[in-house]
Amino acid sequence: MKISGKKGKGFHRLVCGFLMMGFLTGANTRAESAAGGINLEERVKIGGTEQWILIRGADISKPVLLLIHGGPGTPELGLFRHYNSELENHFVVVYWDQRGAGKSYSKKLAQKPMHISQFVDDVCELSGYLCDKFGRERIGLLGHSWGTLIGMLAVAKTQERFYGYIGAGQVADMPEGELISYRYALEMAQKADNRKALRQLRKIGEPVKGVYKRKLAGTNIARRWVLYYGGTVCGKRSNREFARKTFGAREYGLRDKWRYIKGFSMQSKNRMVVDEFLQYDLTERVKAVNSPVYFFLGRHDYTIPATVAADYFAKLKAPEKGLVWFEQSGHLLPFEEPEKFNRKVIELLADEKSD
Repeated sequence: MKISGKKGKGFHRLVCGFLMMGFLTGANTRAESAAGGINLEERVKIGGTEQWILIRGADISKPVLLLIHGGPGTPELGLFRHYNSELENHFVVVYWDQRGAGKSYSKKLAQKPMHISQFVDDVCELSGYLCDKFGRERIGLLGHSWGTLIGMLAVAKTQERFYGYIGAGQVADMPEGELISYRYALEMAQKADNRKALRQLRKIGEPVKGVYKRKLAGTNIARRWVLYYGGTVCGKRSNREFARKTFGAREYGLRDKWRYIKGFSMQSKNRMVVDEFLQYDLTERVKAVNSPVYFFLGRHDYTIPATVAADYFAKLKAPEKGLVWFEQSGHLLPFEEPEKFNRKVIELLADEKSD
């Protein structure tokens, strides 16, 4: 689908910007699997709304790992399956399109307000379903970007249900991070004497408590220049390579791709983004958990600044902690350094006992 004109260009930039930044009843099930493995698509009712999951694994006896994509509103099935499918040899991997996103989009849901607490409840409810489905007491969580916020909140809320958690591009103090992000873009623009960038950045001004004078439009402008100066994808001014692969999953037909675009558009207009997400300080909400926690951080990440997450990691109390730096990555570290990412996930979680 091609979107043209000024409005189309703006929407494309919006998609790229947010791509940087992750009880139950089975229905509409499609399955195929090799002996001992699983390849199952399901639509399940979570939090009162139908949502889509894909479950894949070479060995159904392996630990269950739920992936929580970024956004909000940007499923990463195509990216994870392209770069990180090796995980399916070591886990029963659950790919999930969150409420209102991708294959979980619906017109009815688009008319309702959303809140962070709903997504957290969805993670907990889906985790319970997966424990029941596979006869496990616990599962693992792996969140990216936005997914790390609701992932950490879910771990804090239902701690006995998770044998381990990995946060890639971990959210911490959003207001502090947004200020660092803005100042990074401004500094880089000043060094390059980029008059266009300086004009746009000065016009929106520094964010106050995570929010710009132009609200989400200001966030998108700041994100655009952070991307341009390599603060999203290390060493690159664009994330087109990853944007193309977003739609590469064979599970997404044309109608699903349209749903993806509609779902992203819906989430980008959702007041939750400005009123809750951009102002959220996880460091004040979750200071201790009872599950092992590992942060995966890109050394060059200024979209969700890694330094803020590292400070949070140092203060967070957990029975086991680990911090892994990805030296050649920005915010898209699972896809920028996939071999290292896959190896570290397997090393930290594959030997965990989920029952």
